[in-house]
Order: sequence, then structure tokens, then C-alpha cells
Amino acid sequence: EYTYGVRFDEKSSLTLGPFEISFIKNIHPVDTYGVRIKCEDKILSYTSDTSYFEDLVEFYKDSDLLICECSFYSNMDGTKAGHLNSSQAGMLAEKAGVKKLILTHLPHFGDLNNLLLEARDYYKGKIELAFYLKEINIYTQEVRP
Repeated sequence: EYTYGVRFDEKSSLTLGPFEISFIKNIHPVDTYGVRIKCEDKILSYTSDTSYFEDLVEFYKDSDLLICECSFYSNMDGTKAGHLNSSQAGMLAEKAGVKKLILTHLPHFGDLNNLLLEARDYYKGKIELAFYLKEINIYTQEVRP
């Protein structure tokens, strides 16, 4: 009643109202897809679970906001599990020319602020950690709790 599924082809975009939605098949033990949503002149992107691979850079190119999974600290390898570490998230955002990076799907251990420091070694743009019910205005980049 509130939602309905829409079949999509990962090789082409889907248009729903004002939104042009594209997908990329990720590297993960279970099928997952990254999403790029364009509306007018703004692009919102979400990686979902994935290991790093170079096609991600072109797919997320020039995103205004990239919500990027970051399950591990930089000294950890999440490749087999199908996850990014903080350095890979920062590198992806920098190479793709992303305007703002939000790290999500965070580890349940350690000092999460270290994720920001590690990602900043590679990414020079705006970066924040996700938190429950965080709202971001994609036009102004204003954050509301």
C-alpha cells in the first residue's frame, strides 16, 4: 500500500517522476546494487555494500552527495566480506569528484572519528559520519538531526 517494487535493468536508467535512477552491480557475496539518483542538477548516490572496484569511480562521478558504506578501518581488508574501509571510501570520493561524503554502515567497535581522519587522508572535500535520522538538504548541504 505504501511502496511497490519496480523491475529495473542495471544497464539502463529508470525514470520515476523527476528522478533519473541508475544502478551498478556491486562486488558482495549477496547481490547488492549502488544507486545514483539525479534530479534536475543534483546527484545523490548511495553505494550499499560493496568491495572497491574502479567502475565505482565513473558511476559516482560528480555526485553532490555520496552516502558510502564504510564497514572497516583503513588497516582492515573488507574485500572478501564485500565492504569498503575508510581509506577506500575516501579514495572513491576523491577520484569521483564528490562534493560531500557521508560514511555509513559503520563498524561497531573502535573510535568512529578515526574513520573520518583516515578517509581525509584521501578525500579533501566535506565529510561526515551518518547518524540515526540524519537529514541533509542536498541543495544547501544543511544537516538536521
